[in-house]
Amino acid sequence: MLDALCAGLPELSAADRAAVAGLALAGPPAEEVGLAPYGPPLGQPFNEMEVRP
Repeated sequence: MLDALCAGLPELSAADRAAVAGLALAGPPAEEVGLAPYGPPLGQPFNEMEVRP
């Protein structure tokens, strides 16, 4: 099924391939939201919790 889908897609340009490779090397984005407003994780005192603006 995936092969059939890919066969219908246009070829990637060199720029597109470079962009995809760059995204793969960068990895997933870092979490910027977090759950800090809801309290510290279990077993961690509140005063040791990392707080971000």
